[in-house]
Amino acid sequence: MLDDANKVPRGTTVRTDVCIVGGGAAGITLARELAGGPHDVVLLESGGFKYAESTQDLYGGSVSGIPYDLDATRLRFFGGSTNHWAGQCRPLDPSDFEARDWVPGSGWPFGRDTLEPYYERAQPMCNLGPFDYDAPSWINRLDGVQTLYPAGDTLDTAVFQIAGGTNFATKYKKQIVKARNVQLITHANVVNVRTDGGRVVGVDARTLEGNEFAVDATVVVLATGGIENARTLLSSRDVSPAGVGNDHDLVGRYFMDHTSVAVGQMVLADRAPDPALYFFVGVDLADAGIPDLANGIRRTLLGAFALTPAAAAANRIPMFSASLNPPVGVVGDTIHDPDITGLIGAVEGRGPTRESKEIVVYGGEVQHATDSFEMLVNMEPTPSPDSRVTLADEQDALGMPRAHLNWAIDPNDWQSMETGVEVMARELGRLGLARLHRSPAERPDVVYGNHHMGTTRMHTDPTLGVVDTDCQVHGVANLYIAGSSVFPAVGFSNPTLTIVALALRMAERIDQVLTT
Repeated sequence: MLDDANKVPRGTTVRTDVCIVGGGAAGITLARELAGGPHDVVLLESGGFKYAESTQDLYGGSVSGIPYDLDATRLRFFGGSTNHWAGQCRPLDPSDFEARDWVPGSGWPFGRDTLEPYYERAQPMCNLGPFDYDAPSWINRLDGVQTLYPAGDTLDTAVFQIAGGTNFATKYKKQIVKARNVQLITHANVVNVRTDGGRVVGVDARTLEGNEFAVDATVVVLATGGIENARTLLSSRDVSPAGVGNDHDLVGRYFMDHTSVAVGQMVLADRAPDPALYFFVGVDLADAGIPDLANGIRRTLLGAFALTPAAAAANRIPMFSASLNPPVGVVGDTIHDPDITGLIGAVEGRGPTRESKEIVVYGGEVQHATDSFEMLVNMEPTPSPDSRVTLADEQDALGMPRAHLNWAIDPNDWQSMETGVEVMARELGRLGLARLHRSPAERPDVVYGNHHMGTTRMHTDPTLGVVDTDCQVHGVANLYIAGSSVFPAVGFSNPTLTIVALALRMAERIDQVLTT
């Protein structure tokens, strides 16, 4: 069933079993899983089905620390940021779930095996191919595809699957609207979470046109993203002046985003495999007998350089990967490791190592390429309590305090990046495959991934986390948080596949709570 919040009678209280706040990847996954079941569900979406500037403006706020464009990093209408999502997916690695004493705040309260069955179920939901992220396995599937380097103690190939054009609104709108037990209410903005002692009673909603109503629910789930989940909890101060779930001043802390930093140009040696034959420039899954989907959804495989967990541990650095951005010419004359000059000859001022050729690159475009690529490092951020979301003095059009983001990157992460680049470059040189022309050493510009993570982090101890292992807010028996704000550590993988896997797991938990 579909309703517009502006047509809900003013002052009405809508009663339901489950109230889901937010119609992005997490909220839609939850609603879809509960659709057709025994429990009534209300799904509240701030926007409609198209972009509206007045709604998008609700994301606006103030920023300190590293510059960040708050109102442009998310989309505030049904489907959320899947409306402009590139579709790049990868599960977190098993090591991402482990506590590492050289990465403060790292570790999840459970291992990768807990999410394994949900990852597998999340694959088709995201229009992806088989649940397989093993490079050797894909080489066996793809005729003629090689690896650039063998798996070893230092380097590994991180495999990403991409379903370009996947939009959760397009894929799941009809199923949700037609579900007999699901009521989707658009243009409904939650401005307060109402609690009574250790339980949540419901939420209060407003529209930009001035209508107001309430939703009372047995279970409430906030699924509005890493900044808005925190802002909603902090703004709900009827019972606690610090906000809901904030007894230990943790809501909003540990904000993280993935970053990409250009570190130089990698030039392949003559003996390296043809770049058309390995993962790093993109491989169409149709070549492995896995066809593209309808509606223009093209499925691609993409590889990235990565340090093995053992190499990261040996150098006491967080995990990170390095992707290639083809094609570029060799610029500058700074060679990262002068000890490997004999492997590919003198290259100062030199162009490609082999004849240029056409190759299929990321995104499906065919470009004229050389054998020189820009290398982008994607860092795993160290969780920092000083990187946080708080409330600003300014209010938005609904009367809610706007968000203030102080995004801070742990200073040690910069040195970790330099260490990781050096380890990676030396190994490629030792193998006789490539040389890295290093960019100037001064701190580079940061390109962020628009992945809002960590602000309601998961931990078994309520003094160290906002939610428990079921993503239930500590001390509030029936309030849950969905999305990447619960990630306590984030690795270098894109978060959407893990968001969907956690939502699938949460749907099972909610069904269990309501039926016992």
